[in-house]
Amino acid sequence: YVFRGESEIALYKFIKNYRDKKKQNIQGVYSKNDINLEMNQICELVTNLDELPYPNLELVNFSSYVNARKLFKFYQDCDKGVIELVGSRGCPFKCTFCSGHSSNNRNVRFRTIENIMGEIKGLYERYGVVRFLFNDDLIVANESRFFKVTNAFRDSGIPGLAFQSQGLDCRFVTNKMIDAVSETSDAVLFAVDSGSQYIQKHIIKKNVNLERVKELVDYSHKKGLIVRCNFIFGFPNETKELMNNAADYMRTLNADWYQIFTAVPFVGTELHDQFVKMGILNKYDEELWELSHYGVRSFDTDTCTSNELNNFTYSLNLELNFVNNYNLRTSQYARAIEIFKELLSGYPFHVFGQIALYQAYKGLGDLENSLKVKERIHKIIVGNESSREMYEKHRELLKNTEFYSLSL
Repeated sequence: YVFRGESEIALYKFIKNYRDKKKQNIQGVYSKNDINLEMNQICELVTNLDELPYPNLELVNFSSYVNARKLFKFYQDCDKGVIELVGSRGCPFKCTFCSGHSSNNRNVRFRTIENIMGEIKGLYERYGVVRFLFNDDLIVANESRFFKVTNAFRDSGIPGLAFQSQGLDCRFVTNKMIDAVSETSDAVLFAVDSGSQYIQKHIIKKNVNLERVKELVDYSHKKGLIVRCNFIFGFPNETKELMNNAADYMRTLNADWYQIFTAVPFVGTELHDQFVKMGILNKYDEELWELSHYGVRSFDTDTCTSNELNNFTYSLNLELNFVNNYNLRTSQYARAIEIFKELLSGYPFHVFGQIALYQAYKGLGDLENSLKVKERIHKIIVGNESSREMYEKHRELLKNTEFYSLSL
């Protein structure tokens, strides 16, 4: 059986039917016998999210769970780990690359602030965790409620309680919201998704004002926040010219970090349907589902091969986040050191990360540590195959540095 959408109510009914030996005839639940039907119905939705019990984290390896290097790995700077939670479900919009609407009716439903804080306080008392990451689709959907959430964090009485969220939608974020985030966090993540205004309007149907994003980034810096931004490449009909235009915009943005992805054609997205209609993908391609992830494209399009796209996004990542990193360019070396050390704690053989760390120590005038890192750079390039491949493949990015011509 397959349950389509949110399954709490459907699963309860399914188990009850099984125990009572009744036929399974439940909205949004499909069996092998339904394989040739159009399975469009979703499961019955929970309207009052407060009725759901808190997750029982005793059922998992808690230490592994809270310390896993998740997608938002740069939030992993707390010795107690990070717990992800959801304060609302649903999003009224239908961006072409998002499949959220395929599992709900696009109505936004909210947990009460009391319910959320009850979960947080319980987890703090039991496990000592103080850093929580909201995975809501649209946490800024209601401005007054957003302030209630951040105020509850601020006034919780829990020492060091930190509010984090996956990408804030730049169409709705205000300066006052950034003020609120700065009171309970050291970082903010903006979901920009494309640096091309044409793609925003005509391809992904999100229509973020890119000039406004620059204002949000600058204002967030004034509030002392580390600013990270999401960008996606590889949309249908996205030409290399559009990709280069988006990259040029990113070079003007001055974010502390760029999270760069390739567009994944999730089933249920308009993006997937577009690729199918163009003849690039088959409608049911299980092998593609297995190969698809955020960093690598496994199929060619009319405008860009998979290799071209993968090389473009990875090279842009190295350029913006390491070689021409905002904090290195603006001589904020101590801040840069913290960011690069955090990255290297999980990826010690990332040669561009080590080079960027060296530049930060050098800029700070820390000769001892810069020499240690320089020695490490030579060792990993010689002794680690992946480091050497990264260096040789992307060495041109280092043309104006002392690391352009290393004897291997």
